[in-house]
Amino acid sequence: MITKIKKIRKRMAKVQRRFYEVKLKRKPKPKYNSIEYAEPLTPQQNSEKLIEFTAEGNNWIRTRTSSVNQHIGAFLSIIMLLELKLDNLLLDFDPKIERKTFGGKIRVFKDFLNEFQFDQFDGMKADYLALLKSLNELLQVRNDFAHDITVTNVSLVDFVQTSAYVKREEPHKYEMLVEDAPSEQDKVLLLVSIFCLSASVEIARLRLLVK
Repeated sequence: MITKIKKIRKRMAKVQRRFYEVKLKRKPKPKYNSIEYAEPLTPQQNSEKLIEFTAEGNNWIRTRTSSVNQHIGAFLSIIMLLELKLDNLLLDFDPKIERKTFGGKIRVFKDFLNEFQFDQFDGMKADYLALLKSLNELLQVRNDFAHDITVTNVSLVDFVQTSAYVKREEPHKYEMLVEDAPSEQDKVLLLVSIFCLSASVEIARLRLLVK
């Protein structure tokens, strides 16, 4: 009896070791550079450095105008709306979709399109792949705004895929934004707004085809 118990314990220990080995392989520990420590300074030098480090980057906030902040806020609000549209479509496909980042949601959307059977809907897949390209482009600009404080302005040249999509799907509206929008930032917001409306319709069409 004791021998059997020992054998069972050995097997369990072996299984546990394999489990932890697999777990470690899946999640390797990040590699960082070693920390290098500064040479001691005088109290006066420490005070000056503290002020310098504390104030570093603050000028980027001070030089931002209310107009710039409004444009960035409006752009990010449109992105949040697109995220909600994707959530509504993909919630059953991926129950964790709401917790994902915008980039993560786009990747799930891509997987959804690859999984979706477009056989009886000729031409639809190409349209949605074009939509996907524009979403990835918006993701890049969104990340620039969210992670780089020095980025305050974008222009239509940053939206090649989105411009092509809107120009193809909504030619009259595209012509209007190019001709009538008073500034480059207004053109960008109008472009992204038109795209968001068009994308909302296309995503809603997919929702009609799934439970």
